[in-house]
Amino acid sequence: APCRVMTTEILRHMLLSGERVPDLAAVIVDESHFLDDRERGTTWEEVLIYLPSRVRIVGREKDLVISGGLNVYPKEIEDAIDVIEGVNESAVIGVPHADLGEGLVAVICPLPGAVIDSDSVITQLKTQLAGFKVPRQIITVETLPRNAMGKVQKNVLRERYAQTFSS
Repeated sequence: APCRVMTTEILRHMLLSGERVPDLAAVIVDESHFLDDRERGTTWEEVLIYLPSRVRIVGREKDLVISGGLNVYPKEIEDAIDVIEGVNESAVIGVPHADLGEGLVAVICPLPGAVIDSDSVITQLKTQLAGFKVPRQIITVETLPRNAMGKVQKNVLRERYAQTFSS
């Protein structure tokens, strides 16, 4: 059956509108549960009540990176990086890559006094993530650029590191 990963925007729309989705064969809720034919026609509000611990937001659609034809949500990678010893925070972006379309770059802000070893980070990520989700480049910075609301400005990072994979 065809599957569809819900973005936060689509999920929010369905929740607010109470929209029914009778023609949807299966929706990925998490790795182990699919809404099947018996649950078709259920509103998302009912799904959240029925499966409150199973709905998983995978990331923002605008942050989606398509690398080698595969969809990659940076949030999953950032979560894996942020628990590595010495890492304060991270941002993962997609920048132009000649072969892949977009290549993954992890921009890491270390804790004060910590030193980040790029090879070590990549090695650790290879044990936790699928190969296509492991960033090809690790960049260490003192701070990540933020807007007035305190959110990381990934657009600034994409512009700053756009030439990372240029020959």
